[in-house]
Amino acid sequence: MKEYFSSQSTKKYLIISAIVSVVALAGMDIFLFPAVKAAAGGIAAFDLQAFAYPKAVGEQFIQNITATGKTYFYAAIALDFVFMFAYTYLFLGLFIKLNKIGYKLIFLPIALFAVDVIEDVLSIIMLKTDKFIPAASAVSAAKNILTYACCITALVFLINWLVKRKKK
Repeated sequence: MKEYFSSQSTKKYLIISAIVSVVALAGMDIFLFPAVKAAAGGIAAFDLQAFAYPKAVGEQFIQNITATGKTYFYAAIALDFVFMFAYTYLFLGLFIKLNKIGYKLIFLPIALFAVDVIEDVLSIIMLKTDKFIPAASAVSAAKNILTYACCITALVFLINWLVKRKKK
């Protein structure tokens, strides 16, 4: 994997994955999730809770959401799958290209990807059956912590890389 990300052509793939990540995130955050929130009586989707959410909030969301809201939520989940692949590739590439120890930390984006898939699966199950709300809440909290960890790590690596580059 390290050899793959060290190739020169990887730079364009990282740029493409960054663009895909931004476009997918914008599509979800600007269009889909506001529609879901409106269709659920003002309660944000599970993915958007900063940390774990109480079971009562999850139950209220399920109770409130309309059929149209569920359609928007399913569309957001589908777009999230595209987003997951794009941000995972981006994080992996940044970790490996920007810092020598980044290769040792690739478990973070891989774990984030896996937890995000589990979160989406649990969201679908919750929308269909009203089950696993506490488990989905815990998975959402774990995903958010991993997201923060990946973003902070990438930012630290980027700052370190820029400082080293400026010194040269």
